[in-house]
Amino acid sequence: MCILIQCAELPRVFQCDIQYDFIKKVTIAYCNNSGLTTIPQNIPSHINVLDLSSNDLSKIDTNAFGNFSDLQVLNLTNNKLNSLSNKTFQGLSKLSVLNMSHNMLDLSQDYSAELFLPIQNLTALDISYNMNQSDNGTGYNYPDHAISVLRELSFLAIDMMPLSQFGSGFSRLNNLKELHFQSCYLKRLENKTFQRFSSSVEVLTLRNCLLYFVTTEIDALLPFPNLRVIDFFGTFMHLKPALQLLNPYRYANITTINFGRVSYPMRDFIDLPFSLTITSDIIKHLKTICVENLDLSENGIVDYELGSLFSFDHPKCLRHLSFKGNSSLKNIVLKNAHINNGIRKYGDRFFKDLASVVSLDISQNDIWYFTDELLKPMTNLTYLYLSQNLLPSVPIQLTGHSYINTLDVRNNLLTRVSSDNTRWADWMQELHGMTLNIHGNAFECSCDTIDFIRLIQTTKVNLDSRSYICKISNGTVIDTLIAYNSLYDLFADCKSTLWLTLASSLLSTFVTISLLLVVYSKRWQILFSIYGIIRRTVEREVRKSYQYDVYVSYEGEVVVWIKDVLIPKLEDEWGLAMCIKDRDFLSGTSLADIEAASIEKSRCIIFVITPEFKSSHDCLFELDRAKYEKL
Repeated sequence: MCILIQCAELPRVFQCDIQYDFIKKVTIAYCNNSGLTTIPQNIPSHINVLDLSSNDLSKIDTNAFGNFSDLQVLNLTNNKLNSLSNKTFQGLSKLSVLNMSHNMLDLSQDYSAELFLPIQNLTALDISYNMNQSDNGTGYNYPDHAISVLRELSFLAIDMMPLSQFGSGFSRLNNLKELHFQSCYLKRLENKTFQRFSSSVEVLTLRNCLLYFVTTEIDALLPFPNLRVIDFFGTFMHLKPALQLLNPYRYANITTINFGRVSYPMRDFIDLPFSLTITSDIIKHLKTICVENLDLSENGIVDYELGSLFSFDHPKCLRHLSFKGNSSLKNIVLKNAHINNGIRKYGDRFFKDLASVVSLDISQNDIWYFTDELLKPMTNLTYLYLSQNLLPSVPIQLTGHSYINTLDVRNNLLTRVSSDNTRWADWMQELHGMTLNIHGNAFECSCDTIDFIRLIQTTKVNLDSRSYICKISNGTVIDTLIAYNSLYDLFADCKSTLWLTLASSLLSTFVTISLLLVVYSKRWQILFSIYGIIRRTVEREVRKSYQYDVYVSYEGEVVVWIKDVLIPKLEDEWGLAMCIKDRDFLSGTSLADIEAASIEKSRCIIFVITPEFKSSHDCLFELDRAKYEKL
């Protein structure tokens, strides 16, 4: 409680929100969005994370962070910084993450050779979104003299200028894993553009280079032989030359290739048309790569030649495909591509961007189940080929599609086609005709599949046969046509079984109702018996015994009725021990004391109040009920 109160008071004292992260065991100072123009000094010196984002800082004084020797993360994004002192980061030897994105720091002027010397252990540096468009027709030299001292750097985000020249200092970043250019004005991606960088880079981002049409050279990515992520989304270079950049990665394993929206309608030349038909030459590098996530969305793809798109050498690697925005993409063939792994991993998202697809062939993939809405995005699906998989039934979700006129589920593990699917197939037949191929499945001819056996011979749907192999209950293999012609002989016992089941159900229902009626009619006896058992159990537990069962309290003329009627009834017939004052009280003792003691020794009391009671016709019935209800 004391700790909570103290933490609540810290922001008032230090003008920043000071918090302690018990999981990461770090102290965080949130000074963002505070209108600060200088680095605050009235905050704890032991903080590990300092967030100064979204303030009005235009410069940082010398040794402004000298008091924060334990600082590990410094966030200066979205300020107005336009200059830095050589000693700006003096004293921050433990700093590992520095973010100065979205400021006004000129790469050619504001990064001295001494700037990063105090923070040589830095592992992540983000100085992107600082440069405006600049195109003087000459190459742009980056401040490699400043960055080269950051030998531990593994993450670098920086602006990409139109004609970039990275100096030799970048070759010293031997631990660099991620290189990001998300603020990009690039004009030419040349073979020499990245030649100064270390081969350790595994993630390369070059996104949204839209100012110019980026011309490329085929070996531009050759300096990065270990790339696992290539993300060029939104960079205006056209899909055809973008795919040629994959030349260095033939037969390599790559996690992600994102070439989404690299083609734009404004660039529509004869050699690079926006409406693109994929050929085997265009895809020759990509098809050899073992890629898990492939994004070719919004690139004007209208068609592909046989043996090009989707003809991967390593289809089993594929986990996710995106062709969003390629509105003319009609046909997809992913045979023997092991996409069951992708379906398990991505579920309903696996085909999410394929609304334009008319024909889908995913045969020979060992698919044994469909997620609930796997095919829902394919609203125009007309031809579906699912042969040579492990499906135990026709996917029920197909009943939500209204354009399908060909369904191929041959050589799966179907034992029948459900009534829901057959009704849907009949509906498709009425709408536009329907072809259903179901040969080569493990059909059963049994009492449960009689309707399916009949339907094979009676449906108007175009089946690939009217006779399929099936197995009857004794293990004999016949065909469905024989089963249909001998329906009443083979399945005569189905009706007997039905009647036996019905009779058993009726008998069990009758017995249950009878028992309930008996229980209801004897409900009082049952309840009082249970009550008696509980009462006796309680008495045994408390070890209390009674001399009398009944104490009779009465006055006046009713004594004759008690003697002639009540006593014979209760004592002689019911066997109860009664206490009656005129008979059982001894003389010479206080009447009140004797009565009190007798009541204490009795289980219950019967009050006989008026003389009329003895003449009541229901007297004995009332006493009999009293036996159960009171005794």
